Amino acid sequence: MRYFVLMLAAALICGCIGGQEETTTTQTTQSTTTSTAISPAIGAKTAESYIRNATEYATDNCSNLIMAKIENPGIPNSWRVTFKFECWKELHTLTVTVAGENVTSVDRAPVKTTCIIDSDCIMKRPSTESYLSCKDRVCTEQPFDSPASLFCLSMGHRLQTRKLSNGGVYLACRFINGNECEEMSYYAQRCGVTTDNLTDCVGYSDNEVCSSGYDPVCGKVLVGEKEPFTTEWKTFTNPCRACTSNTRNMTIQGYLMDECPKIEKPAVGGVYNPSAKFCEDNSYVYRIKKYASGREYGVCVFSPEDECNADDYFHGICAPKARKF
Repeated sequence: MRYFVLMLAAALICGCIGGQEETTTTQTTQSTTTSTAISPAIGAKTAESYIRNATEYATDNCSNLIMAKIENPGIPNSWRVTFKFECWKELHTLTVTVAGENVTSVDRAPVKTTCIIDSDCIMKRPSTESYLSCKDRVCTEQPFDSPASLFCLSMGHRLQTRKLSNGGVYLACRFINGNECEEMSYYAQRCGVTTDNLTDCVGYSDNEVCSSGYDPVCGKVLVGEKEPFTTEWKTFTNPCRACTSNTRNMTIQGYLMDECPKIEKPAVGGVYNPSAKFCEDNSYVYRIKKYASGREYGVCVFSPEDECNADDYFHGICAPKARKF
């Protein structure tokens, strides 16, 4: 009997030890199961595929897709990829977050305008805060900080970028009555609110030495040694050249920024005359008149009681129901 009890106890002990060994092996197997790692190359490829298939990229004539940055957001098997591309002169920046091989989020930065020169960055409306200039092929806001700009703003006016025919730009001080003048000219008191966009030649002397730089202006020229004078418009290479070109029979009254308008096609009697064409295109009547000396000049007739010199009307110096020049 004692022998039987000892044998039973030994069998129970062996059974318990065997069960414990089997349970430990199963836990170890489960803990060795791991997921497949996603490389940066796979994350970048997933993000690029998403952008190329996006509607905004596929339909808006986009190009120059460039990966700018890739980083791990601190989550295993995830990548945050930033791409840049251009669509219709606009620079888009998209940051795509990829988890595994799936896109989980897309962040869009504000769209910027691409550019080559400053004239590609013209603001459509006048401003009191900033203007756009071309920096690193992107139109970037710049504060108004020059003395001329600050003077214009301090007088309660606004500033707007204007484009020149040669590709250059300048800042114009805009007045509430619709007139404007180049900011440096306004700062130097060569033009103002009531000067109808015409900059005076104040401060220039006839023997002044001018630079050879090309900064074209359209000069208003009075031709003749004595009254009655005729008015003509002539392109000068820069303001200094215009304001120091007075002769015995030619007086420079002032200038407008940029070259004089190009003559495109004949308007009156087969003669190239942009002033006459402009007058008639605005539904007014162009007439030829003569001074007492017999010299002819053109007028734009707005009504039986209102007319002005056709060249002045063409250049914005006078308008219907305005005083005659």
